[in-house]
Amino acid sequence: MNPLFSAPRLITQCDAPAMAAIHQLCFPDAWPVELFSDYFDKPEWIGVFGFAVDHTAGSIAGFIIGRTTYDTNDILTFAVNPAYQGQGVGRILLETYLDAVPCACLLEVATGNTAAIHLYNTFGFEIIASRHDYYDSPDPDMRDAYVMTRRVAS
Repeated sequence: MNPLFSAPRLITQCDAPAMAAIHQLCFPDAWPVELFSDYFDKPEWIGVFGFAVDHTAGSIAGFIIGRTTYDTNDILTFAVNPAYQGQGVGRILLETYLDAVPCACLLEVATGNTAAIHLYNTFGFEIIASRHDYYDSPDPDMRDAYVMTRRVAS
């Protein structure tokens, strides 16, 4: 593991402001800090969990959040601070997350996000559908989404 980053740890409510800040850097339709805080204190979000990787400077380098309901897990959001992209943080987070998920996993990813699609493919995700104008992005290549799934062996 890269010595600039900690081992993945569970996210906490204290991480909400940092997660919102990273989300703002990564997505034009970023989620507000209140949404990240809600995951920890609203009963309707039962089953939500995630991991963060910290930079040795004390900031969060990236995080992943998902929700397990019944026999499926949905990755709700996944972001790596652009300053740390390409350094293995996303791979570490996704591997840790998938090790914790005993069921099939679904996610949406912008069709133009080739780096993320490649990462998901290396972990066994496959495209099963697409969604037109799924994201509110000024970049036309980032508006449509693929729905990807990773099945678990039975």
